[in-house]
Amino acid sequence: MCHRDLNARAQVQWAATVALNGWISSGSGSAGYPVHMIEHTVSAYHDITHAAGLAIINPAWMRFAAQKNTAKFVQFAQRIFGLTASGPDYMECALAGIDCFEAFLTSVGCPTRFSALGIDDQLIETYAKEALRIIHDENGLLPARPAMSEADIVSVLHAAL
Repeated sequence: MCHRDLNARAQVQWAATVALNGWISSGSGSAGYPVHMIEHTVSAYHDITHAAGLAIINPAWMRFAAQKNTAKFVQFAQRIFGLTASGPDYMECALAGIDCFEAFLTSVGCPTRFSALGIDDQLIETYAKEALRIIHDENGLLPARPAMSEADIVSVLHAAL
């Protein structure tokens, strides 16, 4: 039983402590992690957990971000899933790693599409506008790597349908 397993409880507490204490930005400068802000706007309109929203948006955002920072997602694919890449297979490796991540989420019962929760595209533009209204940089972009415009956020959300 997990609640009696002191080591398991300690691991969960440690994970909660480090989840968003700034370590997530290590190696990427001071840019924010946009999936959280985008998801908060979605769950403000729908009765879904933050975790479910993250599981849906994250793979779509990763595919968007891999177009701008392929090397970071190849590193993810190699270190987390043991994939290899060289030369022309570089982007293919990054996308394969993201596919593996999405498959993992599915295997543990997470939704990976808004449609699985009955959410359609009617409010996608609203979510994007709200995310930018709440937090944006001096150029009106969502702080991230890469920074995201309203159109970028809408594109990611459409990919998550």
